[in-house]
Amino acid sequence: MYDARPLQCRAFPFWDYILCSEEAWKNAGKDCPGINNGELKNKEGIENLLKQIEKEPVIEREIRRIGVR
Repeated sequence: MYDARPLQCRAFPFWDYILCSEEAWKNAGKDCPGINNGELKNKEGIENLLKQIEKEPVIEREIRRIGVR
């Protein structure tokens, strides 16, 4: 069921605010035991995942689209 999660969740920790600096990466690693552990991802795989995220609707955009307040 791991792959059933939304793409944004599957892409964690490769989010912009975490990738922006080594310090941000280290700080995120303090709260996430999976950072720097597990399967090593190559640059191409991470970039492809990030491109997919850009194409997937963001929850807030979808909420605005359907008019939920």
